[in-house]
Amino acid sequence: MSLLALLPLVVGLAAQAGPETPASAETPASAETPAPAETPASAETPSSAETPAPAALPVPTAAHFGCLTTGTQVDRSWYTALTGAPAAAAAVQVAQGGAGPYPVGTLVQLTPSEAMVKREAGFSPATDDWEFFKLAVVKGETVIKERGTTEIRNIGGTCAGCHEAARDHDWVCADDHGCKPLPGFVVKKAIKLTEKDPRCSAG
Repeated sequence: MSLLALLPLVVGLAAQAGPETPASAETPASAETPAPAETPASAETPSSAETPAPAALPVPTAAHFGCLTTGTQVDRSWYTALTGAPAAAAAVQVAQGGAGPYPVGTLVQLTPSEAMVKREAGFSPATDDWEFFKLAVVKGETVIKERGTTEIRNIGGTCAGCHEAARDHDWVCADDHGCKPLPGFVVKKAIKLTEKDPRCSAG
């Protein structure tokens, strides 16, 4: 067969094949996504302020003993506290029949010449931490004549010896707390000394 005779056949085959599809352009690599900026570490939250420790019980001095009637009277005794009004109010609640023991700092007096103070835990295991005082009022000022725990005495014996009978009431005597009844003249003297206390009219 001549070449001329083959030419139409070649052209037909080429038409059927169609135009050559060009290679698709390479898709360019996508631009790298930049790494997200590091989130700065949050500032440390400052620790909450520490709750201040409660003020330590001050060592009782003459300045802590004043006019009894500035306190609260329950039965015959007067109650206040070296550590402030909340402790004094709590002491009164105990004296009125609430659950004890008395709060640290409680000051109890029947007469201007004597007092007892509830000291810090461990102060005197022998007296459940009560300290006893013999006082005097000189020219309108309080003077501490004696202070201690088991050794302080009055005409009836040691303070601790009397008050120990009221151990179930945290050593505070009252009519039904187990202590020996006070002689009538002692009660009258206590009332008289309280009424005539010059510290109550000072200032």
